[in-house]
Amino acid sequence: MPTGTVPADATAPRSRWRRITRAVARLLAMLALVCAVGTAGYVVYGALPGETRRATAASHTAEVLAQPLPPPPASTAREAPAVAEVEGDDGVLPPLDASAASHAPIKGAAARATLLLDADSGRVIWARHEHEQLPIASLTKLMTAVLAVRGGGLDDVIAVRKRWLGVGGSSVYLVPRQHITVRTLLYGLLMVSGNDAANVLAIHRAGSVRAFVGAMNAEARRLGLGDSHFASPSGLIDRDNHSTAWDVGDLARYLLGQPLLARIMRTRTLRAPHHVTWVNHNRLLFRYRGATGMKTGYTDMAGSCLVASATRGRRTLIAVVLHARGDEFRVAARMLDWGFGHSH
Repeated sequence: MPTGTVPADATAPRSRWRRITRAVARLLAMLALVCAVGTAGYVVYGALPGETRRATAASHTAEVLAQPLPPPPASTAREAPAVAEVEGDDGVLPPLDASAASHAPIKGAAARATLLLDADSGRVIWARHEHEQLPIASLTKLMTAVLAVRGGGLDDVIAVRKRWLGVGGSSVYLVPRQHITVRTLLYGLLMVSGNDAANVLAIHRAGSVRAFVGAMNAEARRLGLGDSHFASPSGLIDRDNHSTAWDVGDLARYLLGQPLLARIMRTRTLRAPHHVTWVNHNRLLFRYRGATGMKTGYTDMAGSCLVASATRGRRTLIAVVLHARGDEFRVAARMLDWGFGHSH
């Protein structure tokens, strides 16, 4: 064999090795470029002023929540089967009318503030201290529900993150990495008053709890709820979270006109995640003739609160009880009985 000649069988392995080496080098170069571009983008965003980042978040929130729900249909006593679950419209209900309201005591209906109204006409039938600002506990979730359905996507699946949890209080026991739909969370929000459901819905819709609370207060102003202010999507925080029996009644009337929310609030039981059954906290659904919803609430500061609706014949009444003295369900039942017996 001549000097300096490499055998043919030795050349092939070395050639293959050179090709592999070049391919690996190209791959490493591409990865380095991708990392450099990603890092630069992160650094640029992180260097933005706080005001710019907040403005970006606010703009995103506005886009997500900028589709108001429609006003209730002409009659809430019957649900029109063809009405869509979520619609887009800027309609706001006309104001409540208390010109003929009674303020005389009703036996057995003692509470810090109360309101009884006709859902269809908006006529206030009976009220006491209806404009006194009070903490409203989980009645706050009525507003959370209004915004949570905005924009549709009810069957979107949310992957729950650990940092979204830990709010405390009433819970549907969400766990990290659990996958759950917006629709199921709405049932957990309104049926069993899940504070964790409220937080997850808020972050999903607005990007953060803070942005969502800002949207809640903006919506309160749009709906003319001038005595209401919200501090959290759950109502667990009493400080700066208040409303009046008047505003709560007005908001409840608005929700009754939304087919999906009305259906959720009258649901007694639901097969839920983790192989459990959710039972609606509103006991009137199980023991008051004609009961159709709506929402319970309690904190030490707010006391026992309740919004209850019932339909008899073609008439639907809404009773609001804030800081009940005694059993809030009994108080609401007395109010509804009085209303069905005295209003025409």
